[in-house]
Formats: sequence, C-alpha cells, structure tokens
Amino acid sequence: MMSKKFHVAVLLSAFVAAGAGAQPFDAGVSRAEVNADLAAWKQAGLDKLSGGDAGPDTFSPEYRQAYKNYLQLRLGADYREPTALTRDQVRADLALWKRAGLDKLERGDGGADTFGSQYRAAYNTYRHLRDGEQYQQEVGLTRAEVQADLAAWKRAGLDRFWAGDQTPDTSSPAYRVAFQNYLQQRQN
Repeated sequence: MMSKKFHVAVLLSAFVAAGAGAQPFDAGVSRAEVNADLAAWKQAGLDKLSGGDAGPDTFSPEYRQAYKNYLQLRLGADYREPTALTRDQVRADLALWKRAGLDKLERGDGGADTFGSQYRAAYNTYRHLRDGEQYQQEVGLTRAEVQADLAAWKRAGLDRFWAGDQTPDTSSPAYRVAFQNYLQQRQN
C-alpha cells in the first residue's frame, strides 16, 4: 500500500504534468471586462431569471425587461432602443455591414470571433458608417420624412403651381417666393 505522503506527491506531480502542456486561453477579453459584464448581468437581474435546469424563459416580459436593462448597463451611450425597421433600412444596414467586411468574418455555425482584433476593427468601421451620413444615403427618405416633406411643400403653396396640366414657370417671382418658403420649412 502507498503511504499517504507518497499518494499526495503522485497526485501533485500528475496535476503539474497535466498543466505543463496546457496552452493559455486568450479570448481577447480582460478579467475586468468579464467582471464588469457579470456585474451588469447581476444588476439587471438576469442571474435570478437564468437559474434552474430549464434555463430562462427568454420570451417572458420579465426576462425581456431585465435583458434590456442589461444592455443599457453594458452599452451605455451606445444603447439604442429597438425599433421596427423598414425594408430599405435593413438593406442599408446590410450593405454597410458588408462594406465594413463583417460578412467575411463569419465562421459558419461557430459565428464570428467577436473578441478578435480583426472583428473589432471591422465592427468599428461598421459603426462609423452606420452612425454617419452613409447610412442615410443608403436608406434614402423614410415614409414619414416623405410625408413631412410633402406637407411642407403644400404649406408653401407649391401644390397650386403644379395643379394644372402645364409645367409651371419656375422662374416666376411668385414661384420663387413659394419655393424659398418651402426650403425654410424643410430646415425647421
């Protein structure tokens, strides 16, 4: 039979030998980032909703509210309230996603390495494009913007000039005054 000291020594050397060949794990996330994420998760109450063998009911109103709170805590000023998007907005967003190169970083079922430097650089490019004029150029005008523009056009009186079968004289003083009035309303 082995002595207790010898048994402990064998186990200790086995653990050391097993750890000697192990490669360090680097997810590209610091311990502080993981701790901040965990703190936000707990503060939002998701830890309480995620317990149990069945997992969370992600469709429940309580979970959705807690998840929204979590995103607000994690993203801060970058958080955006989800809104229904038009088809053009989705197409524009996808075009900018591809222009930034994010579509090339997907790894099939494994998803993208969102912590890698290449992904982060591409994502920063995407956010710059998404938050800038490029997005509005891709989208064009929304239905509400077109309706608001038409209302300003009518308030300025331009509809009267276009009511007949003939193209109006756009160089006439009356038309120019109405058009200037329309431009002022669009700026307000």
